[in-house]
Amino acid sequence: MADAHGAQLALEVILWGTPAALAGQAACRAVPRTKLAWCLVSSAAAVITLDKAFDLQGPGMSFARALARAVDPESTSSGSHQGTRMALLGAAGLAGFIGIFLLARLDRRMDGPKGLAISGLGMILALLAVRLMRGGEELLHNPLWAWICELLAWGTTMAGILWGLRRGPGEPIEIDEEDLLPR
Repeated sequence: MADAHGAQLALEVILWGTPAALAGQAACRAVPRTKLAWCLVSSAAAVITLDKAFDLQGPGMSFARALARAVDPESTSSGSHQGTRMALLGAAGLAGFIGIFLLARLDRRMDGPKGLAISGLGMILALLAVRLMRGGEELLHNPLWAWICELLAWGTTMAGILWGLRRGPGEPIEIDEEDLLPR
């Protein structure tokens, strides 16, 4: 049984390590002022890879629960505190949406490949949010469903990265310096 778990762990690390490396390559090939989104995708995929390799999610959740109990000893994942939990998840989702909007404004060439790769990572965040919601863990208790959701997110991320690598770095961006001066 341990061999099967080790093989699954190695597969997950390889699966998520691949987009991390490829997005890093896309960031290196990108023209200046267009690297930000690829760096984000590479970093996020690297964090997922580290989580898969060292199971950081389990200790992280234990720490968050201990912190919540230290702040509020009555803290549980159900009952009257469920609304607070959902509000925090909603606020985190809104912050992520605003962050992606700001990223699109900062990256001078936010296009389809970057959007597709970021959408795949957004699916991972949505999967994590479903696990944190009341009843969400039971919904994803079936390992087949969990694998299908994760493979869909991985495939979307990889498709965006491969599309971006195939398109190449693009033409350098021309910036008129007079437009940058305050008026």
